[in-house]
Amino acid sequence: GNASVFSCSDKMFASDSGAPTCDPNSCAYAFPDGLGVSHDCDGRRTGGTCSATCGPGFKYAPGETATTFECLATGEFSGHAPMCEPELCQPLDLPAEYMHTCAGKKTGQLCMVACAYGWSGADETR
Repeated sequence: GNASVFSCSDKMFASDSGAPTCDPNSCAYAFPDGLGVSHDCDGRRTGGTCSATCGPGFKYAPGETATTFECLATGEFSGHAPMCEPELCQPLDLPAEYMHTCAGKKTGQLCMVACAYGWSGADETR
């Protein structure tokens, strides 16, 4: 809000308009980030707090837990994001006519699925 003028009279301060209305600023910088890190910091304002956690498909590294971030008056967040590790994907269960390289893959990794030996698809022949 706009500044108000106060004057001191008889050892007391007074103002015709009173104190201004002051609203907290939004935080827009230094959001929690990192591999697998998720947060609920959107829309936080000066003095507000939020949590940084490991998102779906990720787990906390040993000794790590969820952390708290604070929205500072500077418009940036303060805090340390947790270290997250990708989790193993569930086994891919396909019929015998397929082969794949998906065993042991973790969140974010890619694998190939193709027709097994003795089987052919629309664009391949064996």
